[in-house]
Amino acid sequence: MLMKIGGMVGARASTGNASPTAHLFLSIGNSHNMGRDTALGGDIFPANVWQWTQGGALAQPVAAQLDHVDENADEFAVDLTFAQDYTAANPAVDRIVFVPHADRSTGFSSGDWAYTDTPNRLSEAVARYEAAYTYLVAQGFDVVHAGIFYHSSNPDYNDSDHATHRDDIDGLFAYLRTNLTGGAGVPIVIGGGMNATQFSGRPTNDANFQANLLGAERRNQNVAIYDMINPRFGYSAGLPVAQFDSFHADRAGDITKGHLRYNALLRAALNTNPQAPFDSLTSWSFWKAFHDFRSGTERDLSGNANHLTQKDAVTNPALIKYDSAVEELVYDRDAGGTDRYWQAGAVLGTSYTKSVFMRFDSLDTQGLMQNSGGGTRMFLSSGSSALRVYHGSSANRVEFSNTNITVGQYYLVTATYDAVATTMKLYLDGALMDTNTNVANHALVSAEYIGAQNGSGAGQMDGAMMFAAYLDGVLELATVQELNTAAQGLVV
Repeated sequence: MLMKIGGMVGARASTGNASPTAHLFLSIGNSHNMGRDTALGGDIFPANVWQWTQGGALAQPVAAQLDHVDENADEFAVDLTFAQDYTAANPAVDRIVFVPHADRSTGFSSGDWAYTDTPNRLSEAVARYEAAYTYLVAQGFDVVHAGIFYHSSNPDYNDSDHATHRDDIDGLFAYLRTNLTGGAGVPIVIGGGMNATQFSGRPTNDANFQANLLGAERRNQNVAIYDMINPRFGYSAGLPVAQFDSFHADRAGDITKGHLRYNALLRAALNTNPQAPFDSLTSWSFWKAFHDFRSGTERDLSGNANHLTQKDAVTNPALIKYDSAVEELVYDRDAGGTDRYWQAGAVLGTSYTKSVFMRFDSLDTQGLMQNSGGGTRMFLSSGSSALRVYHGSSANRVEFSNTNITVGQYYLVTATYDAVATTMKLYLDGALMDTNTNVANHALVSAEYIGAQNGSGAGQMDGAMMFAAYLDGVLELATVQELNTAAQGLVV
């Protein structure tokens, strides 16, 4: 079912109740945003679709393509199917107006869309959008700033480091919101980068470039993504997107992308809490660090800037990948090796709570979140057939048998320690599994390691982690259960 969205978000320039309406869209990126396959004879935009041409005029599209920077007039436009969906859901809108400004072979790394390199294609697109908006208002239209679409893949992958690529994406959003009239609340849709052929053929490390794109909606308000490979958000038709060549979608694939784009626009309008469901929990304001890997990054989303850093050499960066079990990005790590793990950005307090939501891919010995130097251990022990938490010596520990763990499933593992009462508790999926009232304080030597047992990379994690979080204080049972309910609600 198509839902009505027009006019619900963004700024509106009203000239009176009797004014005709115009919903204004900016469509930017590279060739992935335009389309590459040849259109068919019956491929036409709805009659109420107009565009702001490169020549600075309002005109109706004469073909199935829009007037981008270097489009081919006979190609099928990604925005055509979107326009059909949007018109069907918003029949009362007088005009849907596109400002098309995509340019093939451009990206952040080329400087064309980097907010740090203006003047460039980005600033040109903003200027064209402002010109179209000014013209429509002058013509008496009631203008709704209805949406922004961005999609690019190459040449960004492998042309810059992952952190720069992530910051370029988030900086693009900030630039548009600052420089576009009505940009503060306008929904922004960012395409999911690589197609299936590209993703399977790229070096493994390039998964993190894809994660930067797919995690954007967990880092930014009123942003949503669409994924060209994986069913997500209740949408699976036409996935993975059919291809014209090894880079671009064919006509059927661009039709799917148009539907995905419309679906994402609806979600972007509703995405006012990017860290949902966790940011509405009782515990949210307590966390010293909250690493939500659904965001596609290692950043601390608590607001305290206690970001993770990769402990080993970053020739093999820790991978953040899609997991169909949760239809989300997760920190994913295979068994073996001494790389791809993290050091936390802060030291645990004397009293603490630490919690991870993770999938175990084996019952081998592996560190979840611990500091062997200071003795704040949380790890799965194959030798003891148990998941254990303790300080320094295992003589005073809490634990539960690994028979409680089924390989391939997600579990919330939470440990709390009350330094005054010398009491440690261990929870599994919100259930109290063990308590020890005689655990000495820990040494506060250095930060925790996430995904390994120590700073040398021993006891590496074998599985996936959706989030890892810690705070200086003790969460009580009810709050742990609330966190578990939120986490388990993400499992498909």
